[in-house]
Amino acid sequence: MARFLVLHSPLVGPRTVSPFAEALQRLGHGAAAPHLGSAVSAGGLSPSILRTIVGQSVSSMPQHAPLIVLAHSGAGAYLPILSTHLAVAGQVLIDAVAPPPAGRFTPSADFRSELDPLVEPDRRLPPWPQWWGEHVMAELVRDPELRAAIGSECPRLPISFYDTVIEVPANWARPWVGYLRLSERYEPEAQVAARRGWPVCRRVGNHLDIATRPEDVALDLCELVQPVLESWAGPTQ
Repeated sequence: MARFLVLHSPLVGPRTVSPFAEALQRLGHGAAAPHLGSAVSAGGLSPSILRTIVGQSVSSMPQHAPLIVLAHSGAGAYLPILSTHLAVAGQVLIDAVAPPPAGRFTPSADFRSELDPLVEPDRRLPPWPQWWGEHVMAELVRDPELRAAIGSECPRLPISFYDTVIEVPANWARPWVGYLRLSERYEPEAQVAARRGWPVCRRVGNHLDIATRPEDVALDLCELVQPVLESWAGPTQ
């Protein structure tokens, strides 16, 4: 058994990852998918609020099992913020940007200029599903009820959010990091992970399989982290 903390992207809400957390629970694990929306302030990401929300979720789960943090999509940027505040057995990036080994980084620096045409008069972006249009979202999430639920949680982030700079401690990727690729779009990140020596699992599907095919993704995730579970010796006394 493991404890899985499942983090959603700041562009969406927990409904993108809660079906996946529930699938992990059905496999016998502890899993939580907290709502991280309040950690996104008017000007960026609040590390202190993020740590508080995450800490509350971790404390609500059984403590006698390894803790593995799972970050989907834009939540990959959260891992360096949390790494020195949680006693983790492992971390997994799921179709997510891989933070650098150390230093400072802006998670969406390469993507930032593409967002300028979307900015509305109040300097906020429309909800994420509107970036792509109904046709694309219908392909990603075929169930109309789930698609509507996901859309209802998506915030209108200020464009300044994409100027957030994150401090990356040199030891954030310890003791173990893996990468689960869901879609071809994230193959470059999977290759970065492989070059760093992290184990990589590749699925053939789309970015929101974590919501639409949660059982399949959960099985692949459990296989990826099995070495962590087998080697875990319990908390340090």
